[in-house]
Amino acid sequence: DRADHSLLWSHADGLIVHPTITIHEGAIYFVEDRNPHSESAETGRLFRQSGKDQYLVALDLHTGQKLWEKAYDLRKFDRVMYQSAANGVLLVVGSSDRYHLLGIDASSGEELWSKSFAWKRDHHGGAMQHPVIVKDKIYLETKGLELRRGRVFREDLPVRRGCGTMSATDRSIFYRNSTHSMWDLETDKRVQMPGIRPGCWLGLIPAGGL
Repeated sequence: DRADHSLLWSHADGLIVHPTITIHEGAIYFVEDRNPHSESAETGRLFRQSGKDQYLVALDLHTGQKLWEKAYDLRKFDRVMYQSAANGVLLVVGSSDRYHLLGIDASSGEELWSKSFAWKRDHHGGAMQHPVIVKDKIYLETKGLELRRGRVFREDLPVRRGCGTMSATDRSIFYRNSTHSMWDLETDKRVQMPGIRPGCWLGLIPAGGL
């Protein structure tokens, strides 16, 4: 409890993959390894997964009560693994030799779709991009996909030079292409702003009209 600091609930049933912790519509979701290899326990990263002991877990955010859990073979998500959520869909994204995506029903844990595609570069963060969800669309690396069905609807995302990943509002995407850049999703106009160079990762936070 943030007012009196009392413990409301706790959960410990395995090694939780921190970048997958996601809060959506009164629930908290994460990937958990129930039988982690010793290297995983020491480092907090997933090593030598069996494909049988990784679970996607949903808990009630306020009580900690388990809503559901589903076993998933996540061995292909061994370089990075992220989870996001919007409109009742969980999105698990990771990479190994290419990008892998899973669309999952947030209410049941059932798989809705899966997709894989190649990256353009294996350096400067090219294999570690974080997805951006705008309304009912996903933007990742070179592709735009439908959140509910996973259908690719465009493959002409802006060129991004350097290490940066993308951030977004409901109208525009912000990214680094040597300098600060913006892509207006409504007009498809792409603008670069010479002289402004954002940081090497997610250094652009659009908020309050700025």
